Amino acid sequence: MWTLPSSARSAERVEQTSRLFTAGLARRRALQGHKKPVNSLAWNATGTKLASASRDTTIRVWSVDTRRDFSGSSSASVSEFVELRGHSDEVSRVSWCPAPGCSDLLASCSMDKSVRLWDLSPKAAANPLVHTLPTIGVNLHVRWSACGRWLLLVNEANLVSLISFDPATRKLAVSKSVGISNDINDVEWARDSSRIVLGHHSGFIEVYSVPGLVKESAVAAHGSTIFAMQLDPKGKLLATGGADALVHVWNATELVCLRSFPRLDDSIRALSFSHDSALIAFGGKDTRFEVADVETGERVHLLELTDETLAIAFHPTAPVLAYAAAEKGRTLGDVNLLPYDRAPYNSSASRASAAAASSSNSAKQPGPAAAGGHGGVKAEPRNAGGPSRAAAAAAPSRNADLMKD
Repeated sequence: MWTLPSSARSAERVEQTSRLFTAGLARRRALQGHKKPVNSLAWNATGTKLASASRDTTIRVWSVDTRRDFSGSSSASVSEFVELRGHSDEVSRVSWCPAPGCSDLLASCSMDKSVRLWDLSPKAAANPLVHTLPTIGVNLHVRWSACGRWLLLVNEANLVSLISFDPATRKLAVSKSVGISNDINDVEWARDSSRIVLGHHSGFIEVYSVPGLVKESAVAAHGSTIFAMQLDPKGKLLATGGADALVHVWNATELVCLRSFPRLDDSIRALSFSHDSALIAFGGKDTRFEVADVETGERVHLLELTDETLAIAFHPTAPVLAYAAAEKGRTLGDVNLLPYDRAPYNSSASRASAAAASSSNSAKQPGPAAAGGHGGVKAEPRNAGGPSRAAAAAAPSRNADLMKD
């Protein structure tokens, strides 16, 4: 069974990462244009394009060069964007094809009862829309499988549909659908595309086989609604965030809870692992979002907001964090890029400023022994509905290869 590394990262390493985020705040880049809040953010597999889906019925695709500095409104780091129009209602989610050779293909689902496939390669610049698939309900989630063969679609009536993608014709077709009795708030794929994971209103994680969509197992994960889930880039960890204000990190093979992050005060609606799986960012209804070290559980950075966090997405290969959240001087329609690739060590004043910010962040984080269980990081979920380590380990044996490579 895979577990978190036993040797804790040094305090110096965590402090250095904190300094990187503090330094990055001065180099943030706001990508503006959406007239209403952003529902979803997604990087393509190569990290050269960032897609944002909005309640204003549009999708924007930004070309991003992480090798260039993000400072300044005219920075060459973001050279252009494409606005995709066609949906007649708000766009709920966007998802890029992760399979080799198709990193320019983007799927979107909307409340207008359709799924659309877009080609963002230069050759399709004049006509990026590839295919429109009408659906029978208001769509909430779409996610592409790692193999590129399937898309998973969930609508408002909790109908889960497996959509096949034919690379030869570049057409989408519903292969199989199954109704679920509980509200589904997020979905994820197993790394080998053989299973899907559903996050429920009940707080349970349910696992279904592909392509049959047969229920295999269920695990109590949160005391109430699960709103966000993501598999880490290495395929070893699954993160879940819920209405109980908790984030849990699970062993993705056996669904054993390895660590919990209980420091925010309201429901978690968005989370993301960094490209190296070392960090996790999460936020939601709370007026702040956190970046934490996965191995040690320590807080790396806390970003104060004026409203909720709607979407978070770490870059797939570089130290850049994209997020949509309300901050002073910014709107929920903005997409923000926060680089954390270098610390300001060029002057003693910069070092002092970074250290002070790091110290401020640490001061806001009570120690593990804090009363009430809301200050430190626990090895297990605090909620009654969550599994103990023993209970999770006793889950059916068919869970053993849930996220198998």
